[in-house]
Amino acid sequence: MNDGIERLGADSRQRMFGEQALWYYKRGAARAALGRTAEAETDLKTALAAEGRPWVYGRAHLEMGKLALRSGNRTGAANEFRQAAALCDGDNDLATADEARRLMQ
Repeated sequence: MNDGIERLGADSRQRMFGEQALWYYKRGAARAALGRTAEAETDLKTALAAEGRPWVYGRAHLEMGKLALRSGNRTGAANEFRQAAALCDGDNDLATADEARRLMQ
């Protein structure tokens, strides 16, 4: 995945809308699953700062919420999950929105 992100910067072909955000979200989620918290947070924040679809932002917020929960920050996690649910509901990613609401409880 690192290679793909590196090539993205040098690739002059037309990109789909939100491609950069999607790449960074996916790498951030993978790094979060591997326990590479600092790198995951960096990627997820990059995804949120790039132009992208609301469902991608929602999924990035979901991962940020999970990271916050692991670190014991329940308030931060709840804020991330609320944002995830709202963004994913609004862009028809209902499974992710449901997961965010479940994790808020």
